[in-house]
Parts: sequence; structure tokens; C-alpha cells
Amino acid sequence: MFTELLPILQERSVTVQLSLRDGKVAVLVAPKKTKEDENPAYWTPFSACATAAELDAGFAQMLQNYVAVRSEVTVSLSDALNAAADAMKKAADEAKKKASEKIKKPVPKLGAPAATVATATSAAATPKTDTEDDDDSGGEREPAAAPAAVVADEAPQVSLF
Repeated sequence: MFTELLPILQERSVTVQLSLRDGKVAVLVAPKKTKEDENPAYWTPFSACATAAELDAGFAQMLQNYVAVRSEVTVSLSDALNAAADAMKKAADEAKKKASEKIKKPVPKLGAPAATVATATSAAATPKTDTEDDDDSGGEREPAAAPAAVVADEAPQVSLF
């Protein structure tokens, strides 16, 4: 029995509990946690309940099978956790790289050049006088519209609070 427990004992402490239930011996082999946040697969217990004669005959083999399966599971779990950690690190590095490339790219200019915008704005904001006559009809003109800034100042004020 102790030879079969040796692979687990090299990794962590083990509690062995024995009790008698309805004439049968119940055996519990429970590996101890090594870290508080450790995955439960690393410390999954093994239990068997049989007569004393049955345990004498087959307990060592059952324990050996448990240790073999447990080793496979813990190795697979360790590999999977390491692969997931590597993938997360790679994804984080790629996200940082994309973010830094996005920051380095120049912002494209939108719309018309600044000189055209300024000219259009000043022409629209300057009202025409009655002496300026662009109308070919020779008749009376309607007064020019007020500049946008004046219209905005006369708009009713609304408070959301």
C-alpha cells in the first residue's frame, strides 16, 4: 500500500482515513491542497469500501490504478492550464501591438481644406446690404438672413436638470 502511495507522497501530503461500516472497511485516501486556489483535480480523493479480505487482496492494485489515472489527469490539466496561459499572454501582446499601431497612424483629414471652409463661413456670415444687388430682376430684395450665431442665441434654452 505505501509503495503505491509513494508517487503522490513525493508531490504532496496525503491523509488516509479508515472506518468500519456495516462490517466493511471504508478507506479514504485524500491528497492535501498545496495552494488555496489550486484546481480540485489535483487533490481529488480516492475511496474504497470492501471487506478486510477483499482489501488485502486488491487494495494495492486499486490504489496503483488511482495513482496512474491521477497522474495522467494532473499532467493533462497542467498542460492545458499552461497552454491557456500562453494563449492569453499572446492575445494580450497582440492587442497591445494593435493598440500601439493604431495610436501611431496619422489621423486622416476629413472634409474640405481649411481655407475653403473659412471662405465659405465668412461669406455666409456676412449679410448683404440693400446697395448690393445680385438680383437681376431689378426689384426689391428680401432682407438677408441673420447669421447662424444670432439665430442660435435667440433659441429657447432648455435645461435637463
